[in-house]
Amino acid sequence: MLLKKRLARELVAEFHDARAAADAEAGFERVIQRREVPEDISVEVSEQEMPASITQLLARKGLVKSRSEARRLLAQLAIEVVHADGSKLINDDDMKPLRAGDVVRVGKHRFLKVV
Repeated sequence: MLLKKRLARELVAEFHDARAAADAEAGFERVIQRREVPEDISVEVSEQEMPASITQLLARKGLVKSRSEARRLLAQLAIEVVHADGSKLINDDDMKPLRAGDVVRVGKHRFLKVV
């Protein structure tokens, strides 16, 4: 892992700069290794446009290809909801109701924030 991180840092520094490399490494450690929520989440949904189920929401927002894929990910416990207070919900089929401030994590790299 140390060699992979070093290689990634050197490649990013080569194409950008040392500061960008340090920021990328810190982001990787925070989001992937420590499983924290990133600061900048590009996919957002308001409470008013919330569909009936989490599978519809994920398919509609493009985080999964289909509702079937969302159901498979739910069965594999690959979808979790991080509430605004920091508590996590992983294995509920419906995961309703989602509230403002909640973040849905699909796998390791896909996030959706309820605003």
